[in-house]
Amino acid sequence: MAGLIPPELLDLSSWPTVDPGALDEPRRADLHARMEAVRLYVERTAVQAIEATTGVRRSVLYRLLRSCVAPHADGRIRGFRALIPYARAKDYERTKLVAPSTRTRFAGSAGAMSSLLRRHDSLPLYLRRCIDRHIVYIGQAGQLCGLHVAHRGFLEECRALGLKPGDYPLNQDRQGIRSLSAALRLLVTQDFAGAARAAGAQRVSSPWSDAAHARDPGARRPLEVVEFDGHKLDIRLHVRYEDSAGVLEDIDINRVWLLVIIDVFSRVIVGWNLVLSAEYDRNDVMRTIQQALVPQRKRANLSIPGLKYGASAGFAGEVIPRLEGACWERLRLDNARANLAPDTLSMLCSVVGCTAEAGPVASPTERPYVERFFGTLANTLSHRLPGATGASINDIRRRLVDLAGKDSLAVSFDELLELMDVTIANYNGTPHDGIGARAPLEFLARAMEFQGNCVRVLSEPYRRQLCILQPSRVCRVAGSLKAGKRPHVNLLGVRYSSRLLQQATDLMGQSLRIFIDPQDLRVVHAYLESGAEFGTLTASRPWHLSQHSVRLRQEIMRLRRQRKLHFGEGDDPVRVFLDFKRKQRSKQPAREGHRTAEAARAVAAAPSPAANPMTATMPGAAAADACTDTPVLVPVKPRTLTKIGRGQIIPWSGT
Repeated sequence: MAGLIPPELLDLSSWPTVDPGALDEPRRADLHARMEAVRLYVERTAVQAIEATTGVRRSVLYRLLRSCVAPHADGRIRGFRALIPYARAKDYERTKLVAPSTRTRFAGSAGAMSSLLRRHDSLPLYLRRCIDRHIVYIGQAGQLCGLHVAHRGFLEECRALGLKPGDYPLNQDRQGIRSLSAALRLLVTQDFAGAARAAGAQRVSSPWSDAAHARDPGARRPLEVVEFDGHKLDIRLHVRYEDSAGVLEDIDINRVWLLVIIDVFSRVIVGWNLVLSAEYDRNDVMRTIQQALVPQRKRANLSIPGLKYGASAGFAGEVIPRLEGACWERLRLDNARANLAPDTLSMLCSVVGCTAEAGPVASPTERPYVERFFGTLANTLSHRLPGATGASINDIRRRLVDLAGKDSLAVSFDELLELMDVTIANYNGTPHDGIGARAPLEFLARAMEFQGNCVRVLSEPYRRQLCILQPSRVCRVAGSLKAGKRPHVNLLGVRYSSRLLQQATDLMGQSLRIFIDPQDLRVVHAYLESGAEFGTLTASRPWHLSQHSVRLRQEIMRLRRQRKLHFGEGDDPVRVFLDFKRKQRSKQPAREGHRTAEAARAVAAAPSPAANPMTATMPGAAAADACTDTPVLVPVKPRTLTKIGRGQIIPWSGT
């Protein structure tokens, strides 16, 4: 069945993708139908069944499959980009010769110039000589200069080839000067270095010098209603890092936020996110929603002695594979500005396909299930950890005492991540009184068994491209042939480019749709205005060195504008910011510790962009560094974790 697709291309996750949000509704529906037809064909579904399911006819399907595996101009296959309705696969090529005529012709010669250049090899060589000798060049205003001189020589070359006055282009009204102009401009701009020199640039930059339920009456089935809220953990944390002198230092912070999405019907924790900040923002909310749509797995290795998962612990997507990318219908949340941001609501409505229900102000009882979970978490974990600050004196008394006698021992952020992962997995596998003394995962599995396919799943294009769940940013492609500046885009004060974009002179002045991961701005994903994937773009020096978030970059840029922070292309801005904060530690307010801790984590252990689940789903993310002349990521020393004594941590394992 899959004979039209080579065996090495059967993995659809490696195909170039498409942004469906760039298309209007009718074309988007056609695109989804075509993508589903290709997926079913690869899964060896009968063609008759594919026609009945998707409405894509057999002849159209075969044509689309051949177009999908055809090579693209960027060196990859066309992939899903070939499925965009009305997308042009290749430029028009004329096959019929222009009939000789003694009369001057005004029309009927479309594609004749390119056909003439393909038949006679000496003509393209002549045009290339005109460009190399600077007979033809790009003017100050972008116009093509020297065209008439080149045209006269071109006609002499045509006569030398034996073309008669009745042959093309000698029989045309203007003897093909406009078609020759288009051919010359195409030759000039197909290579950036040549185009820049033709524009008069004295210096051409190197490729990377510019860039680098049950009880709830509204919940009658799984994932019909979910609740979202944020909870401030009453605990002291520290983040350890190594400064430029090789000295290990700890940054203490007193606030960390836990964002949770819980299913009302089964009480399963669908998604969660720990935020190392004084307050969470809309990017943190959207990332929590993304985490809920990503299949979660238990950690293979735990660094804390004695910490382990329960026998029935796990996550919904791990225990029930059908729930990978499962969507909900209604989301209950409070009236926080981050929750009601336009970007958040747009993502919920257009991608997840749910409605947002913001309850009354200061009414946590409108979301009883997530609030009850936070209470259980505080009683069984956060208020019992060494270093817990507690909400009252009673909470402090329940804190576990450190065996070494330090009752204020702080917990590291990495240890808290492990503890939270194990605690939530154990919670999902522990009997709950509100659902008949069954475990949430067991209750959810039985409901799925009896109710069948009652859950909507995120569509295949979005499941494979989690980055496009973030709001897109439209950026204009900048660059200058005259000044020798390669094409690039400016995003949040930093240039982004790639080898492919630096040669795409035809995109200068046009717009690209940019998708970012708010927690890692080193690599972004670009799509053309038509919705076709263009590829990944990497931040220019020195912003490609350490992982950094939108919040951290904005803070670094603010200090740089105030002339408090100085760094060059060879300096890591995150390290410079960290050294600055270390010197100012005695003067900075308490909230500044969170930004310093975030920078310390980025410097201590910066993962590859391809290791990020929000970007690794994008084809080409792993190869983003391969196109650079200078390594984009630098190796870092592994983090040294501070171990908590055996027996001090009791992960939640029951009510």
